[in-house]
Amino acid sequence: MNDFIFKKHKILFLNICENMGTYPHMRCASLYKDIKGWEKRKFKFAEHVSGSDMSKWYGEWKQYINEYDTVFIGDGGRGPDIVAYLNKVNPNIRVILYYLDTIFPGHRCEPCNYKDLNCEMYTFDKENAKKYGIPFKHFYYPYMSLNNTSQLENVNASISANDVNDIFFVGQDKDRLSYLLQLKEKFIEIGLSCDFHIKRNPHSLYWPWNKKTYL
Repeated sequence: MNDFIFKKHKILFLNICENMGTYPHMRCASLYKDIKGWEKRKFKFAEHVSGSDMSKWYGEWKQYINEYDTVFIGDGGRGPDIVAYLNKVNPNIRVILYYLDTIFPGHRCEPCNYKDLNCEMYTFDKENAKKYGIPFKHFYYPYMSLNNTSQLENVNASISANDVNDIFFVGQDKDRLSYLLQLKEKFIEIGLSCDFHIKRNPHSLYWPWNKKTYL
């Protein structure tokens, strides 16, 4: 990233890796407060009711939003309410939605739900870029200081150099478990060695025949 460009702006990241906040002139914040108990039930219900005022659950960032001229929102937040709020309280702020994950039709973060709002959209998925007509951007990497070795403490360096696979996958299911397993079978059929580590989606149920070793 070009430090010269970022020095011209004050940037807020919402719903994006906390390490991005270590770049100069940037800050990371959670979209919503830490909601628990009955209040969380009310929040979940309000998410599915059109026109609900979600701002009462927003995080502390709304108290200093006018200090920033650019806001990045990962995966469209949890719906268009955040963008509508930003357009209202700070009409001059630049809002950028960055889709880190594949966009699924019918999801409340689908690009069509933002068509009347002032925001830009980018995706790291080339197929989604074609389907929705939004620009493709390569995935970005969080900042890591070479002088801060504590960031490397959790890296497992004990794996043998001989443990090499043609295909290695680590990631969350994201409703694509069957597809991932089909890919693995095809890779094996053509003689490629594979190592797949799939993390289950939170709160998802799986049939016994569809289970996999998860991280």
